[in-house]
Amino acid sequence: MGPAPSCHTLEPPALYRPRNARATALYQLLEAFYEDVKAIWEERFEKKYGFWRGFVDTVVARYLDCGVAEAGFVITD
Repeated sequence: MGPAPSCHTLEPPALYRPRNARATALYQLLEAFYEDVKAIWEERFEKKYGFWRGFVDTVVARYLDCGVAEAGFVITD
C-alpha cells in the first residue's frame, strides 16, 4: 500500500463560483407553479394523495430563500 494522501497536496479551487439558485430548474418550477398547485390540491389531488401537509409550505419557502443573497446569509466558524 502506498502512503496516505496528504491534505497539503490538495490545491484550492482557482475561482469561487457562487451558486445561482434562481437559475435551477427546480427553483423556477416552484416559483412559477407552487401556489397554483396548492390552490387546486384539495379538488384535484387530495383524494389520491391525501390532504395538504402544512410543513410543505415551510420547506418550499426555505428552499426558495436558500442561496438568494436578498434573503440574508449566515457566517459560520
